Amino acid sequence: RFETQCLELKSRYDIIDKSQVKLKENFDILEPRALTRDISEISSFTATSFWDASWNPSNACFLSSRAWIAREKENQHIIAHFPGNCTISGITTRGRGQEYHQYVTSYKLEYLSIDNHWKNIGVFDGNSGLNSLKRNDFSPVTGQALKLSVLSYNEYPVMKIA
Repeated sequence: RFETQCLELKSRYDIIDKSQVKLKENFDILEPRALTRDISEISSFTATSFWDASWNPSNACFLSSRAWIAREKENQHIIAHFPGNCTISGITTRGRGQEYHQYVTSYKLEYLSIDNHWKNIGVFDGNSGLNSLKRNDFSPVTGQALKLSVLSYNEYPVMKIA
């Protein structure tokens, strides 16, 4: 049963990856309905802080009309928790959008390994504008969660993740 769940989740990731590549090729601005599958369908989000209930970690999913906004500016991270061990090989981020120039410009990415330890994936460039999409691929890792720690940002630590 667990193996079947992981295969189903991998299939969802494949759909997300294909959608992200298509979006990256064809769109400078992501429309909320453009992504049919989203990381939020297979995970929950937690964060060190959030602005208020309207800008909480669950708004980090691409399909949300909002985004996650950290209340504090320093030492912030957001974690995507998976329902089991999953293999991950990339992430796409976006800033707040609309007329707000708030986005993460660099971040450290870690995964929670099968043995319950955070392991480093790497440091990545983030977004370069309020509506830019930034895809970062990496060698596949298998874990229970993905942790994105904000290293630098424009105006405020704000993001959407897929």
